[in-house]
Amino acid sequence: MLFERYLCRAWINPTAVTPEGFAAFVKEHGRVMVKPACDGKGHGITVYHYEGDEAARAYHDTLVGEPMLVEEMPIQHPQMDRLNPHCLNTVRVTTYTDRDEVHIILATLRSATDAKIVDNFAVGGMLLAVDLQSGKVVSDGIDEKMRTYVTHPVTGVALRGFQLPNWSKAMDGVRRASRDMYAMP
Repeated sequence: MLFERYLCRAWINPTAVTPEGFAAFVKEHGRVMVKPACDGKGHGITVYHYEGDEAARAYHDTLVGEPMLVEEMPIQHPQMDRLNPHCLNTVRVTTYTDRDEVHIILATLRSATDAKIVDNFAVGGMLLAVDLQSGKVVSDGIDEKMRTYVTHPVTGVALRGFQLPNWSKAMDGVRRASRDMYAMP
C-alpha cells in the first residue's frame, strides 16, 4: 500500500472484499495473478482466468481467510515477451540511499528457463547481470544448479546484449522509490 504509485496495477485482498466484488475484479481483468502475501521465491503463485461470476465466487471462497493477494496480470513489454512469453520477466535492482543520493548498486534480470509463470531463481529461473548505464545484459544466464545459458532455452534469444526496454525511465522510478523508502521512519 505504501508504494502503490509504483505498482502500476490493480490489486485486492480477497478477504477484504465480497464474493461479488471479487468476481467483478476478476471479470474486469480477465486474468489475475494469485499469490501468497507471506511467502516468497515464487511459491504458491498461480494464474486465475475469469470463467463466469459463479466460478469466481466459488474460487473466492477458497481464498477468504488466507493471506493472499490478487493482482491484475501485468502485460509485459513486447521486448520482454521476446525473452520468455510464459512468465513475467523481472529485474531486481539493489540500491543504497543516503541523505544526499540514491546509489544503484546492481541490477539482475530474471527469467524462467521453461514455461513456468514465475521467474524465480529458487524454482528453476535464471539470473543475468545488467549494465546499470545501458540496461543491456552483460552476462550469460545462470540457474540454481549453476548451469549457464548463452541463449534463452525457451526462445533462443541471445542473452548477452539483450536490451531491456525503457531502462532510463525504470531507473528514474527506482530512484524515486528509493528516496521515498529513505524518508520512511
